[in-house]
Amino acid sequence: MTPDISTFNIVNVKLTQYSHGAGCGCKISPKVLDQILASNLAMPDNNK
Repeated sequence: MTPDISTFNIVNVKLTQYSHGAGCGCKISPKVLDQILASNLAMPDNNK
């Protein structure tokens, strides 16, 4: 049996409405990110 779509309340939901920032990048402050990027630490590449 197919549901009658006329009974559904269709609402446009943007997932960004649940985020207070810009995704993963908002989890740390820009100042901390600058410090991380400036550290020049060699990171292992396990994908080789």
